[in-house]
Amino acid sequence: MIGHFPKVTANSLFHWGTMRVENINKSGFSQEGNNLSLSECPNDWSKILRLGQESKLFSFSKTGGIFVDILSVLKDNINNELREELLSLAITNGLLERKEIYKFEYEDPETEDIMQMFFETREQALKEAYDECEVFCELSYIGTKKLRDSLGVSEELSRIRGEEYAYIDLIKKYTNVDGIFWNYQNDVNIYSLPLYCIFPHKVSEWSYKEVK
Repeated sequence: MIGHFPKVTANSLFHWGTMRVENINKSGFSQEGNNLSLSECPNDWSKILRLGQESKLFSFSKTGGIFVDILSVLKDNINNELREELLSLAITNGLLERKEIYKFEYEDPETEDIMQMFFETREQALKEAYDECEVFCELSYIGTKKLRDSLGVSEELSRIRGEEYAYIDLIKKYTNVDGIFWNYQNDVNIYSLPLYCIFPHKVSEWSYKEVK
């Protein structure tokens, strides 16, 4: 399966944090789950992150680090065969279940992107929807408790991005890549930067040191 994934390479990355060993594989219920988040642009990244008092900057290095470009995997009408294979595997592994969800769409005032919000009931969706937004019901694949426990993501994120996180969990288990790459828009003004995440079991393969 690994040969089918769109991939990028990285040799030098940066992480803001503490690098305490006991926290590396700890679920934080963040967007990245229990993976270690890194960037190529530490100064810009520090403008976006909420840095704790103990946070320090660390440089990471490895020759030929490999990351799966997850946004390319998820693009519509591209990699359909790969997505079908991943979806079948995710269901077989108990990572996804198909359920009715309710959603509405709205335009982000800063980026002008069309955004979506997802809810388990129509009542919840109507309560949060803007006046001009129409609520839709659709069948969708939702992340299971097994997926949430494995990746350390919240129930809300596993509902909104169930397929994405299920694919990441499968990539972690069935390939030998270092982690995941999110090719987000590079614009600190909208709190967006490309993001790398190293899987917990791959951290030991990277050399890292504190940047003084």
